[in-house]
Formats: sequence, C-alpha cells, structure tokens
Amino acid sequence: MKTIIISTLLGLSLLAGSTMAQTIYRSVDDDTGKVSYSDRPKFADEEIELRVQPTNRAEVTKQVAANQERYAAAADDRKSAAEEQAMLTEEAGKVAADRRANCDMAKDQAEQYATARRLYRDLPNGERDYLNDKELTQARVDARRQVDEWCSG
Repeated sequence: MKTIIISTLLGLSLLAGSTMAQTIYRSVDDDTGKVSYSDRPKFADEEIELRVQPTNRAEVTKQVAANQERYAAAADDRKSAAEEQAMLTEEAGKVAADRRANCDMAKDQAEQYATARRLYRDLPNGERDYLNDKELTQARVDARRQVDEWCSG
C-alpha cells in the first residue's frame, strides 16, 4: 500500500515538473501567412521554450485590492462630478428664472413709464416729488436700458 502511494506521488511530481517547462513549436503558413503553435515539431519554423511559473496568490490578491480601490475612487470621482454638474445645472436654472423675472419686471416698468403722463419719486416723508420733462425722459431711457439688459441673451 505504501509503495502504491509513494509511486503515485512520485509519478505526479514528475508530471507536475514536466508541465512547468514545455517546448512549443511556431510555424507560419507560406500561402496564407497564418501563424500556428503546436507541441509537435511538424513543419516548425521556430522552437520556443515555454516556461510556466506558479502564480503568487498574495501578489494577485494585492493587485486586485489595489484595482478595486482605484475603481472605487474613480466611481467616487464620477459621482462627485455628476453631483457638481447637477448643482451647476440647478444654479443655472435659478439664474435663468431670476433673469426672466427681472426681465418681466423691467418690461412692466418700461411700459408704465412709456404710458404714464407724470412720474414721481416717493420721498422719505411720504410725499411725492414729480419728475420734470428732462427727468421723465431719462427715466424712460433707463427703463428701456433695463429691459435690454435683462431680456437680451
């Protein structure tokens, strides 16, 4: 029984050793230029020795962990960039809404100034100071400029 186990182990170790280094034959077809690899030297152009080394599992595990960290960091970067873009889009929407509201107010004021015969300023004591013709013309020009500023672009 011991001899069978020992001979089996010896045979397996020889088999394992033979798989660690093998000769591979490379050949190129003259007609098509197709490259072929084989373990038999039939029409071989070149002999290549193939060495197989066992995988270092600790190194692979370390590389996988590093890759996962890199991917997670990249995902976080993408997520924060998307959140920043959403915030900028929201702010742009608010600015546009404010601009529309100011445009509407400027249009209303310009229309009031264009149709009103008399305009006035409220004084701190509650009285009114009516604008003269020169001030009225300037107020209408300023109102038109406000419309152009808020409603263009």
